[in-house]
Parts: sequence; C-alpha cells; structure tokens
Amino acid sequence: MTINDNKLIFEQKKKQFIERIDLIAKESFNNEQKETAKQIIESANENNIDAVYQLVTQRVKTGFVFDAAPEVNHNCVALISENESLSITSTEAVHNEHSLIIGENYDTLKNLLCTYINPSTGEGMIDIIYIDPPYNTESAKKDGNDYKEEVEAAKFVYRDKYTRDGWLNMMNERLKLAKKILSNRGVIYISIDDGEQGYLKVLCDEIFGEKNFIANLIWKCRSSLYYTEPLISIQTEYILAYAKDKSKFSLKTFDKDNIDGDEKALEGFFFNRVKKLYDDEDYSNNDNDPRGPYKTSGKVRNDGRPIYTVTSPTGVQHTAAWVYSPEVFQQLIDDNQIYWGVDGSAQPRKKSYFKDYIGKVSSNLLYDEFVITKNGDKTKKEKIFEVGTTESGTKELKDIVGENKFPYPKPVELIKYLISLYPVNDCTVLDFFAGSGTTGQSVMELNEEDGGKRKFILTTNNENNIANDVTLERLFRVIHGKGSKGEHISWKYSNTVPSLINNSVRVFDVEYHELQLYDFEKANKLIPIAEIQFKKLNPNYKIKDRFDIYNELAALNPYKKV
Repeated sequence: MTINDNKLIFEQKKKQFIERIDLIAKESFNNEQKETAKQIIESANENNIDAVYQLVTQRVKTGFVFDAAPEVNHNCVALISENESLSITSTEAVHNEHSLIIGENYDTLKNLLCTYINPSTGEGMIDIIYIDPPYNTESAKKDGNDYKEEVEAAKFVYRDKYTRDGWLNMMNERLKLAKKILSNRGVIYISIDDGEQGYLKVLCDEIFGEKNFIANLIWKCRSSLYYTEPLISIQTEYILAYAKDKSKFSLKTFDKDNIDGDEKALEGFFFNRVKKLYDDEDYSNNDNDPRGPYKTSGKVRNDGRPIYTVTSPTGVQHTAAWVYSPEVFQQLIDDNQIYWGVDGSAQPRKKSYFKDYIGKVSSNLLYDEFVITKNGDKTKKEKIFEVGTTESGTKELKDIVGENKFPYPKPVELIKYLISLYPVNDCTVLDFFAGSGTTGQSVMELNEEDGGKRKFILTTNNENNIANDVTLERLFRVIHGKGSKGEHISWKYSNTVPSLINNSVRVFDVEYHELQLYDFEKANKLIPIAEIQFKKLNPNYKIKDRFDIYNELAALNPYKKV
C-alpha cells in the first residue's frame, strides 16, 4: 500500500463521516450543529479522524454514553479457511448449501463484510439476522462464568457475565458490523430478557435508528409458572426487531382474496407450512373427519359440573358430570367433534384438531402467524405470541444430540416463526451467536415445508468444543438422521421424511496471519487466498477493485506466536 493509497482511504473515510453527520436526525443534531461538526472533521488528520468523529458525535447518543472500545489495527488479520474434513455433504443431486464458520464472531463478521457486501452498490446481502446473545445474567456466575475469572470446565459454559459497560461494548461492536451487511430490505431479530432489554433497545435505536424500529416482540418462553423468582414469576422474554430501512421493508402478508376466497385453500396454505405435523403419530383421523387429523382428550368430565346422560351413535348411554352444558355437548356431537372410539360406543372424548395446533378458527380465521378477516383485509401480526418454549427447545436438542450440552436453547418453532415472517423464501439468514445451531435447523425445516431456497450462515466459537460437539453435530444429525459416528437418535423430521438430507454445510475455520502494517509483500500473497475462500462462502462474491486486507480483516486480538 502506497502513501497515495493511504491518502485516498483517508479522504474516503472523511467523506463517509460527513455523510453520516448529514443523516443524523434533526431532533438530535440541528443544521447549525451539523455544520460545526463537519468543519471539525474537515480539519482532522489521518491519525486522529476516528477519534474526532467519535468525539463530535458523542452527544447525539440517545440515553447513555459508554467508553466504546476503539478498533485497533493489530499485527494480525483473521481469514476464514474451509475445513473440508468437517463439511457435511448431501447424497441428493439437488440440495441447499449452507455455511458454518467456527471462530470469534467479531472476526467472522469482518470476513462477511468482505463477502456479503455488493462492491458496486455498497449494499449488504444478508436478508435476515437472528441472534441470541449472552443475556449478561447473574445465573451464569453460579456456573463458573464470572467475568473476573478464567473458565475451566469440561462442559460448555455459556459466558454471559460481563460488566454492563463491557456487555454494551461487545454488542455495540458487533451490531455495527451487522448493520453493514444487512440488505436494504433486511431485518434483524435479537433475543433478550428483562435484565438488559432496556439498554439493548437504546443501543439499537442508536445503531439502526429509531425510525427503523419494528417492534419489541414478547415471547411467552415458559409453559408453566416459574417459582424461583422472589417476587414475580417471569414467563416472557423479548425479541427486538429492527429493519435496515423500514421504508423498504415489509412483513409477509396474506390476502384472502388472492386464493379466490376458498377457505379450504387457505387452510391448505397453513398445512403446507407445517406439513410435517401431519405425520406426527399423535394425530390421526379414524373417522375421516373432513377437518383433518386430530388428537382426542378425555377432559370432557368434571366432578364439579351437573350430571346428565349422553348417548353414543350406537345407543350406549354415558352418565357423568360433564365439562360442557347439555346444549353445548349436543352441538359438539352434532358437529362430529366428539370421538366415541372405534366401535362408536366408548367413553366420549373431545377432538383437538391439527389445524387448531397452528392456530384457532373463529369468526375470523385466526392463526398464530396471521389474522385474515372475512372482508379480505391484509394480515396482522401479534406482538405477544406463544411459539415453542425453553422446555421444548431443551427437549429438541436432547432428542438430537442425546444430552443437554447447551443451556436454554431456543426452540425451532420460534426461529421458524420469525424467519417465515420475511416475504421472500430464497433469502440468506445469518446467526452470529449460533450456539446450539437452532437457526440452521429452522432454516432447513422451513425450506422443506414451503419449497424455499433459504441459505443459513452460522458462526460460533469453539469454547470447550461446543462448535464440534453440539452445533456441527446437530446439523449433521438433522441432515443424516443419525450421529456422525452412526449413533441412533430420538429425533426425526417426520414419518415420511425422517431427515433433511437435501442440505449440505460447508465448514470454515478462522485462521490468523501475522501481518505488519507495511508488509505489502505478505499482504499481496494473502489477498488471492482470501478471495478464493470468499468465493466458497458466497458463490456470488465479486472481487473488489481495491481490497485493503490489513484494515478490512484486522483481527480482534493481536497475533500470538505458538
């Protein structure tokens, strides 16, 4: 890199900073203040322009100020490298190819910035980001996760105990990178609990802009009361949703008129969305009920209710205290919602339909994802929703990997719900706090259900071998229906499609290379190596005219000689 190159980079950075100042909301910076700030930046030099920009914009932060850890140019660059020995292959001729990157997520995000930004337009190419970051909880401290101490544990430990300032720094650095790689129509979902939700909301308002805030979704994460809290049982967590540019973003809508007013077709749409549940052995249709598969429940009797007699279709009488009034019970019988056993004379049981599992039918067709009114209005989404629980997420992971190696994994149905709200099903989904790999499984299941071509990119560190033992192993087992060493697993996708074999995963490691600031010869050797890996990660990657590998791939930590 020549002196002229450095000068060009400096001028480009100055221009970008000035443009950013113009974009600051007038409520935070009026025109006069903006002009003064731009004059100060114009007077900055190559050595202090970053600090000057941070100083002049510090006052526009929207609620708190913390000492942001500045990015330092180390003597080290981080570069992804495919590890073919770990990659998961498919036996299908046509399959969806995904990616798993093992390494520090800050460094992987830097690689993604090089790979998933259109060099011609500067636009990001990631459509959906979902992350479940550390919640910064005290509970982790009990498990050896005190930020002041080194962690020494044979099992995976989810390090989520930081000082608040450190936690905000960690999130700030990564969310700024995440914003850059989001497409203009992209959305980011961030799971969080009560402890840091308020602070995270303020931080995200600052990074993504208040005008791009979509909603603070409330997820009922537990199915039962939680008695270990001293005052109030906490049953909910939050998912902050932000658009890259809300003016260009839309959630999936579904207009009843688009299917010619055929309610059966509408139901078919939802059945296809979760068709694997058709194959669930818990559902059956012994009497060819036109409403489809159902379970039966014995909860039609209640000792506290009036006693009366009901008669089965074969004439057998049953006398008991029933949950329903005689009038309602007769309506259920007339509507064939009572099951009398194979021979038509057994103790009556109420049918619970498969279609009601994914929603509720009332005067309006109300589903867990959509509300379609009879006059054909477009759909509405609910802010408070029940889709999976922490218990179901734990059970799912145990059924797949055989033991609980990761605490509190999110359930697949939750992530599928969030991804399915996006209006396009051939999008790219990123999770850079991938943990147990729920997002990867969710993408593959959604593709199976609606024929989509979504691609996932997961990134996770390998502390205590979590990437190999849980994330990678989970993906392998979901794809092949067995362990990587042939182990039997309890999980299957459905009776007819036991595993998601039409998927493959390329696995990348993050490798570190010592590179001094003016070591142009070594930099020039690394650039073509980097471009080969970027092409593997994104087949649509286009080589940039000017690639400053030292600054664009500067690692989070200095190079350590082994």
